[in-house]
Amino acid sequence: MELTKKRIYTIYLAVIATMISLLVKSKPFLIWLKWGEIGTTFTTMFISFWSYTLLYPWKFSSILILLIFIHEIGHVLAAKYRGLHVTAPTFIPFLGAFVITKNTKPSLEKRAFISIGGPIIGGISGIIFFLFGQQLATDWLSSAALLFILVNLVNSFPLYPMDGY
Repeated sequence: MELTKKRIYTIYLAVIATMISLLVKSKPFLIWLKWGEIGTTFTTMFISFWSYTLLYPWKFSSILILLIFIHEIGHVLAAKYRGLHVTAPTFIPFLGAFVITKNTKPSLEKRAFISIGGPIIGGISGIIFFLFGQQLATDWLSSAALLFILVNLVNSFPLYPMDGY
């Protein structure tokens, strides 16, 4: 029997569905839920990582996820600097991640400050990773950093629900 890409993806989905159903019925899942937002961040981060590995090599995917996480931490730090509480980052496969302000509707000035925090920190980290990849002559690291820089730039466009809005 020949393993086609479609067949491999079907096997992947079946394994993941089985793991999720076993996990939901197990005690470790309940412990994981007690981690709250951090547990949600790591869970959604893993799901995004797994999703990206369907398209890219695992090294490339791990750098991409790390850079997205750094971008979101930029939003968190900007919010903390302005005295606002935000949720931990939540990842969405192939779309990125997001944080939400808790219990407040920030002013336009604060929203702008929080919105620009992610692209600034993300852009700086993307450039650092790209230069590091060039120095080590690793194409996958440079490519992941360049893709992130491009996505980070597009994310800054003034369109809803992106950071530039």
